[in-house]
Amino acid sequence: MYTEEQRQDHIRELQEYLRALSETDERYPLLGVDGFYGPETAQAVRVFQQITSSPVTGTVKRADWERIVREYNDLLLVTVPPLCISPFSDPAFVLEPETIDPFVNILQVMLNAIGGEAIAITGIYDEDTVQRVKQIQQNAEFPITGKVDRITWDHLAVLYNDR
Repeated sequence: MYTEEQRQDHIRELQEYLRALSETDERYPLLGVDGFYGPETAQAVRVFQQITSSPVTGTVKRADWERIVREYNDLLLVTVPPLCISPFSDPAFVLEPETIDPFVNILQVMLNAIGGEAIAITGIYDEDTVQRVKQIQQNAEFPITGKVDRITWDHLAVLYNDR
């Protein structure tokens, strides 16, 4: 049996989708998310139907719902940043010199993108990589170890993302 709570949850979901669409398209009214299908929700649905050349009724049929979900999912593809990788599954992990690992490739690419003298991307935590890490640690006034711990990694990530 379809409960009133389930109905309100579905309306809330519809409102969240329409609200998200309104944040990138000013034709939509800004819609509150309250779980009640009132005049504001009906107006937002009518706007959606008009934009998508659907029959303008202010009520949501299955085809309207499917279009709204599709538009919302398309919006997420361009507005939600991609997931970031986190090589530190264990906060105590430390990437040390002489390590051979695909993660070292990522580190070397980041170091090159941050700037300074280019280093070879080898996947080997070699002396050139150690020196670049030490240089960044010195600039950040971190302990100069040449190792990449969580603190050094987070700093590198900020430098990389801010470039």
